[in-house]
Amino acid sequence: MSKTIRSSLCLLFIVISIFNLIHWGISLNRNRVKIKQLNKDTVFVRIGNEYCGRLKNRALETREGDIYCARYRENIEFIRGEYYTTVLSSILGIRNTPDVYIEQVKPDAELWLRVWKNLEAAGWRPLAVVSITLFIPDLQTVEFPPYLKDCINCKLDKEYNEELTPEESNFLTQWSDMILLDYVTGDVDRVIGHVHNLKWDDRSFNRPVHNLMKDQEGSLYFFDNESAFGHSYRLLARYQTLHDVTLKRVCVFSRRTKKKLTELAEKSVDVLKENFRGTELVPPLPEKDILTLKTRLLEADTHVRLGCSYNTPYFLYPTSES
Repeated sequence: MSKTIRSSLCLLFIVISIFNLIHWGISLNRNRVKIKQLNKDTVFVRIGNEYCGRLKNRALETREGDIYCARYRENIEFIRGEYYTTVLSSILGIRNTPDVYIEQVKPDAELWLRVWKNLEAAGWRPLAVVSITLFIPDLQTVEFPPYLKDCINCKLDKEYNEELTPEESNFLTQWSDMILLDYVTGDVDRVIGHVHNLKWDDRSFNRPVHNLMKDQEGSLYFFDNESAFGHSYRLLARYQTLHDVTLKRVCVFSRRTKKKLTELAEKSVDVLKENFRGTELVPPLPEKDILTLKTRLLEADTHVRLGCSYNTPYFLYPTSES
C-alpha cells in the first residue's frame, strides 16, 4: 500500500475514546414506521421530481402524499444486496440503513396502474423486481470531517478527545457502525471506493462520501447498498487489504452493536441460511456467500472483542437503551 493511502487513512479511521452518549434522530424511526405501511392498499398516483439516484430510478407519490424512491436494476443480484443489507442491519441493531420494501412491477396492479406509462417510458420492464424506500427530504451530503482529516500526526489522547463535541462523538460512533457493516457485506461503493480512488485522485477525501447522507439531527443514512454481498464478495481479492485497514482503525462501537455482532458471529451456517433464506421475490444468498458472510462476521467480531483491546475500546449505547 502506498504512503499516500496509508497517510490518508490516518485522517479517517481513528481509534478514539468517547464519553458522550449517542443521540439518535427521529427521522430514521419514522422511516421504519412508514415503510411497513407500504402494503396492498398503497397506490402510486404520480411520478415525483425528487432525486432518487440512478437514471432509471423514480420518485413515486402515493395518494396519501408519501413519496418513495423506487430503484430499478436489471440484475436481481443488486436488489438482493440492497435487501440483505437491510436484513443484516436489523439483526445487528444498526439503525442507519433505511428499510427496503421489495415489489414486483405489475402494470395492471392497482399499485402501479396510474404510473406505469411513465415508468415504461423510462425503460422499466413489466414484472421487474424493484426495491422501494421512503424518500427522506432535506438530507445533506456528508464530508469527511475536519477533525479527522486534520489529524495526521497528532496524539489522540484524553486531552484531544475532550475537545470533541457531542455531535462529533455521535458521528464517529455511527461512522464505526458503517465501517463494520461495509466490512461484513464487502461493500466497496462507499468509503472503500474513496480509499481506492486515492491511487489517481489525491482529492478523493475532499469529496462528499459516496452513498452516505445525514439529516439535520445528525443521523447518518447508509444508502444504495446494492453492491453488497455477491457483487462485492467477488471483488474481495482486489479490495480486502483496504477493508482490513479501515476496520482496524475503528474501535468505537455501541454496546448494542458489539452484543449483537457476537451473537450473530456465533450462529451456525445453517442459522445464517435461515436468516438469509430469501422471499418470494428475493432469492436466498448462495451458500458460498453464506460461508463468506460467516467468515467476515467472525473476523469483525474478533476485531471488536480482541483487536481493539490494546486501544481501549469504548462501547456506547443510545440514551433510550441500557
